[in-house]
Formats: sequence, C-alpha cells, structure tokens
Amino acid sequence: MAEAGLSQDTIERILKRYPHYLNWDMEHKLLPAMHRWQQHLEGSFPAEFVRVPTLLLEIPEQEVVKLQYLESIGVTSPKKTPSKWHYVSLEAMQSRVASLQAFGFTQAQIISLIEQHPDILASKFKNIEDLFRVIDKLFSCANDIQAIADIVLSCRTKGLFSTSPSSLYHKFTYFCTCLMVDDKGKKRAWLFGVFFVSPAELDSRLDLIALQLGVTVQQAKGVVRRLPQIATLQSTTVGLHVLQLHGLGFSSSQVKDTCLKQPALLMLDYTSKLQVDKWAFLTCVMQLGPASIAACPHLLMSWLPNRLGPRWEYLLRMKSCGVIKFSAAHEVVCSLYSKTDSNFTAAYTPPESAAFGVYDVHFQKQWQQRWHYLRVDQQLSIQDIGRHAAVLQIDLDTLVPQWAVLMSVASSVASFRPVDHLTTLATMDDDEFASVYNDMIR
Repeated sequence: MAEAGLSQDTIERILKRYPHYLNWDMEHKLLPAMHRWQQHLEGSFPAEFVRVPTLLLEIPEQEVVKLQYLESIGVTSPKKTPSKWHYVSLEAMQSRVASLQAFGFTQAQIISLIEQHPDILASKFKNIEDLFRVIDKLFSCANDIQAIADIVLSCRTKGLFSTSPSSLYHKFTYFCTCLMVDDKGKKRAWLFGVFFVSPAELDSRLDLIALQLGVTVQQAKGVVRRLPQIATLQSTTVGLHVLQLHGLGFSSSQVKDTCLKQPALLMLDYTSKLQVDKWAFLTCVMQLGPASIAACPHLLMSWLPNRLGPRWEYLLRMKSCGVIKFSAAHEVVCSLYSKTDSNFTAAYTPPESAAFGVYDVHFQKQWQQRWHYLRVDQQLSIQDIGRHAAVLQIDLDTLVPQWAVLMSVASSVASFRPVDHLTTLATMDDDEFASVYNDMIR
C-alpha cells in the first residue's frame, strides 16, 4: 500500500477496518486494484479509501455504470465513489428502484430517498417493506404511502435503512413512552434519529444529565423532551459541555437554570472558534458578565455576524438618539431573539434625523463588512475591538483609509500601536484626524 503513496497512518486505519487485504496477493491483486482506483479518483484516492475501506473489492468501471444509472433517473451529483451501496449490483439497484415505484412512491420521492438515504439501495426488499410497516404503525399513517414517504424523508439521520425495523420500533417506542412525548414531539424525535439509542443508553444518559445539572430525572426528561437530539449525544460529550460552562464562570445554579431554559446549550462546544468569538463579544464588546448572560441564555445561541452583532449595534444607535431607554441592551436583544428581522425593524423605527436609517439587510451587511475588516483583514482581537467599540460605527469608506494612515505612522514611529488609537479614529472628524496623524508621518 505504501507503494501507492499511502501514509503509514492511512494504511493502519484501512487495515484496522478491513484486515483481509493482508491475505491478498500483492503483485497480482492488491496493487492492480489500487492503481485502478488511483486512476479513477486521482488525488482524492487516499481520503476515499479511508472512508470506504472495502473500496478495492469493486471495479471502478462498474461503479461508473452505477453512477450513470443514478444520474439517468434524476439523482443529482451522485458521489464519484461508492458508499453503502458499493457492493450492490446494477441489477439489484434497478430492482430496488422498481420496488419503490411498486410501493407507490413518485419519481421525485424516489430521487429524494436515494439522495437522502443512499443505504436504501443496499437494503433488502423485506427490510424496506418491514420498515415502512413500522413507520405506518408508529405514526398511524393508515397505509398512506405518501404519508409514509413524508415521515421517511423527514428523518435527517443517516443509516435509517441499515437498522433492524424491529429494533427501531422497540427503541423508538421506549423513547416516546419514557419521555411521554406528544405527536408533535414524536415527529421531532424521529427527525433526529433517537431510534438508534437503546433503552439502557437512554436511561443512563438521563441519569447522567440529572447528575451533571443537579436536577431530578424528571427534569432531565423534560430537557430531552424539548430537544430530543440531546439523547443521541454521548454522556461524556454532554458532561464536557457542562464543564465548559462552569469554566466560563457560571455557577452550578446558573448552569442548571440556563440549561433548563435553553436545553440547546448542552449541544454546544464552547471551545470552538464560533463559541469562543461569541463569548468574547458578549463579555468584551457588550460588557456582560456570567450573571447577565445566564439571565438571557438565548444570547449564547444567537448568531454573531448575522444577528447578535448588528442588532446590538443598532440598539446602541437607537439609544444614542434617545429613541429607546434601557439599562441593558442585551435585555432587548434577548426579548427579540426569536423574532424575524422585519419584526425587529418594526419595533424600532429611527427618527427622521437619524443618519443610520432602518434596520435592514443593508445595515447588517455594512456591520458584517466592518467586522470582517477588523477581525479578518486586520487580525484585531475581539478584546481590542471591545476596548474601542465605537470603531464598529464607522463607515468602511472612512475606516479603511484612516486605518491605513495609522499603520503608516506605526512604520515611522516604533512605539506607536495603531490599535490604541481606534477610539480616536472613531471620534475625530476627517480634518482633525488628518491634522494629527498626517503630521506624525511627516
């Protein structure tokens, strides 16, 4: 395998999942098979070989024929490499499509099924039939094939047709009974694939959530009932996220209260760049402490570039005009977190004298451009931006040339740090700025 350009780590990962290659004849079987796939996949061969360790069992030319068939029936951009169905013959593939047609699925539904659940092509006909019966029974579809199709297509979890229908039925009914979910909750639970979680796993995860949050098992059930996908997470993952919340400065009672109010917080990795940036914005730009954030846990779910940042900036401008008065803008942002931008705009109408106009896509885009310029183009930390938050209100047409001037000064004066002058940049008019900093360059 090393002769084909595979690293030692890649070889070990492949052999761990399919050790039978060790029994293959190197010269007459293994290397020819690898060379065929290398020519077919070119530079993506190592990654795809790791993804599908049994790749060499198939012949690339045969897989091309299968992909051409899928394209011919309307499947868009089928993968260039086989996956769950790589060992399925073209005839079997055609037979499964014919079976779905016989069931009463429309061509559009068959295409969606294959694109969303490619493992259906590798599933035996009886398994597919039994799964449809289980779905009919679980959701009282009354043998309505269109209703069954809608339920199948609503499932976002991969591997639906690779699981045992009887096992799926047992696990799903236990989940619904244990958590006493209603019909709406049942559909939401199906969406996120809770049918992969065994009763023992579910009980264990509920006990650990209760322990980690300091709540009762009944309260833990309420958390999972509101957000079923939590049940699909490993207990260690949820526990890690709880520890991360403590590490941010939340007390045990605050962690408990925030997660009961907003169960999705248990899903977040607070060490990811997205969450690290958001936390820095909340604490350094908005100047909020853990107590204020705990009082409004929706803030931790808000999307920084598209909602949290632009809305915060707009509220500050509205406050500076005297249109609204509040002690903490985050309270207003929180109360409008779930509202659309049009509702937010309707709630806050600027006076005619305001220079910044209404809150709309244009306002959001301008804020995002300023944020991108400061964070990405100029590599400024959120902490520095927070110390000079007024810079976020400057139009990019002014910000870019004036920042360039500050950088020119820094190249002339060794002790000069441009970031220390951001507030000055934001508060001076053009003439004042030019008279101060242009002279420093001379």
